[in-house]
Amino acid sequence: MNRLIEIFDHNIFFHMYLIKNDIPHDWIRWSFTLNTVYDYLKANLDEKEYSEAEIYFTELTDKIYPQFHPVVSIDEKGNRDISKENAEKNEPVYPLMQEALEYIDGLMWDTIRKTGVPFVKERQFEDRIGLEIFITTAEKVIIPGKYHYISDDALAECPNLEEIVYEEGIVTVGKP
Repeated sequence: MNRLIEIFDHNIFFHMYLIKNDIPHDWIRWSFTLNTVYDYLKANLDEKEYSEAEIYFTELTDKIYPQFHPVVSIDEKGNRDISKENAEKNEPVYPLMQEALEYIDGLMWDTIRKTGVPFVKERQFEDRIGLEIFITTAEKVIIPGKYHYISDDALAECPNLEEIVYEEGIVTVGKP
């Protein structure tokens, strides 16, 4: 799965491809959270289901990887460099990348519905923990006081949400 994450992380032009072709997506969010989604699935799917997903991702990655041309690289100083000349070379693999995102998204939502366990993406900065993304189908959500901040739109993908309870200890709450 690390190879698939690398493919998404190193091709910002996939986002433009989706926009240009009017394909509904949230590529920015998924490229930011893919690693966490895999961890979520591993923790909440039974062994057989996760094994099947892993086989699917491996097969899909094996199709994409040989054709993939990285467009983002990091130099020895840690600076990101974008090589636009590889953008067009990657267009043939974009439908497979789109298939991967749709599969991941569907599997995550199915898991949330089936288990009731929300998908949570946290971010740690030194001694502060932030809640970046919280996705659930529940009507009421209790946000633990362990979070120092709640990002803007962290709860934007909760279709049934009617009530949010913030426990004591949260310092900053972005726009809900």
